Amino acid sequence: MGASSNIKGIRDLRQDFDKKWDALQACKKAGVLFPKQIQEYFGLDGDEDRVLESKECYEDEKLTFNLEGKPGVKVWNAEMEDGFEVDLTKLPKDVTKIRFYTSY
Repeated sequence: MGASSNIKGIRDLRQDFDKKWDALQACKKAGVLFPKQIQEYFGLDGDEDRVLESKECYEDEKLTFNLEGKPGVKVWNAEMEDGFEVDLTKLPKDVTKIRFYTSY
């Protein structure tokens, strides 16, 4: 059984989540493409099927997002060590916490 290291960003949802949620739902109801800002905020990457119906469920899912490969985050290796190096100044401004975890 293998293990993998992961890194997630945790956003403060209180900022303007409600406004962006309303915009997301309006676009979905109208059948129009999501604006880039909405896609990035909710981590949609244009995948409309990922949009959940319940705001509360979406808040739970949206609370964390993958930071691997994002600006300011790179894989770090040394002899018998693996991990991540994070430049905090390059993370999205709404990230208030970083979670490092291992999956088995």
